[in-house]
Amino acid sequence: MANTITFVKRSELPAPIKGKVGVSQVTVAGNGQVIISSVAMKNLAGVDKLVMAFAGMKAYLFLPDAPVVIKQKVEAKDMIELKFPKKGGIGTFSGTVIFKSMLKYGASEQYDYTASGNQSFPAEYDEKQKALTFELETGLTPKPVVARKKKTAPAPTVVKAAEKTVDAGTLDLDELDVA
Repeated sequence: MANTITFVKRSELPAPIKGKVGVSQVTVAGNGQVIISSVAMKNLAGVDKLVMAFAGMKAYLFLPDAPVVIKQKVEAKDMIELKFPKKGGIGTFSGTVIFKSMLKYGASEQYDYTASGNQSFPAEYDEKQKALTFELETGLTPKPVVARKKKTAPAPTVVKAAEKTVDAGTLDLDELDVA
C-alpha cells in the first residue's frame, strides 16, 4: 500500500451547529437572585440600573429613561443596580427584599422564591414602555435536581498497529499501512 495521508480541510467542512438559540427570560433563583438572560439584556441596551414595579403578578423592569419612570421622578438612588458576571452577557440583582415586600408595591400575591426553587419566566420587551415584563406564578414547586456523576480521568490513548503498541503522538507512518 502507498504511504499517503489525506488531510482534513477545515474550509471544506460543513458549518458547525452553534447550539440552541437563547430565549428572552427572567429567572428567579431559590435564593432570591434575579437573572436576566443575555437575549433579554440585549433589549435593555446595556443599562446598569433598572426600576422594578408590579401590577398584580406581572413584574416590570423599566429602563431609567422610560416615560413612566421620568413622570414618577424616580431618583437614581431608588433604582436597582445590575451586576454583570464576566461570562454569558447576563444581568443579575438580588430580589430577596423586593419579593418579601412586593405586596406593598402593587403585587396581588406574595412570590415565595425559596419554596419555588429556580424558576424561569418568559420575558417580553415593550418598546413603547421601555420595560421588560414577565408574569410571576405562585404555587410552583422546585424543579427536580439530577445528581451528576463525577468525571473520571480518561484512560491513556494507545494505538495498536501491526502487533506493536505505540503511544499516541509517536506514530511512524512507515510502520503502519495508511490508506
